[in-house]
Amino acid sequence: LLAVPVALAVVVFLAAVVVSGPGVLWDATDSATPLLLAIAAGSFVLVNAVIRDDPRGMSANPAMRIAAHVLALGILPLTVFAAISMGLRIGQHGLSPERLWGLAAIVVAVAYGVAYFIDTVRGWKAAWPDRLRASNLKLAVGTAAYALLLALPLFNFGAISASNQLARLESGAVPVDAFD
Repeated sequence: LLAVPVALAVVVFLAAVVVSGPGVLWDATDSATPLLLAIAAGSFVLVNAVIRDDPRGMSANPAMRIAAHVLALGILPLTVFAAISMGLRIGQHGLSPERLWGLAAIVVAVAYGVAYFIDTVRGWKAAWPDRLRASNLKLAVGTAAYALLLALPLFNFGAISASNQLARLESGAVPVDAFD
């Protein structure tokens, strides 16, 4: 039942950002990235609650199906705004292990957003739930492989962050008294 009001809220939010510009979002909160990712993740959950595991279990309610369409299309812009927000934060403060993990989460979220957007547009009339179900399996395998790659010692987010922060200090981007 939450799919319909959340879909309406996502439409209103995205329309407001388009009309007012993304600066409104950045000014409203210091935590735009986690907020946007949480809304995108909630949209993902609600879409899958409507389409279920097979066509027989899918909600027959037209309002729920339309809401699922809207939410599936809304994941991509939400994750793109999250990526922009993270990019601004990194530009301001450099890399930290938390921001690197945030980037890793954004990569996954954008992958889901792109897949859901393409699947929903290409299967607009009837096949979109089947396309999303197939993408869910592929994305789950890809996400698991990505998580395994990130768990390898190839990526030491602490070392990457320290190197970035020192480079910012040495280049003068950050004064010594403001160095964290």
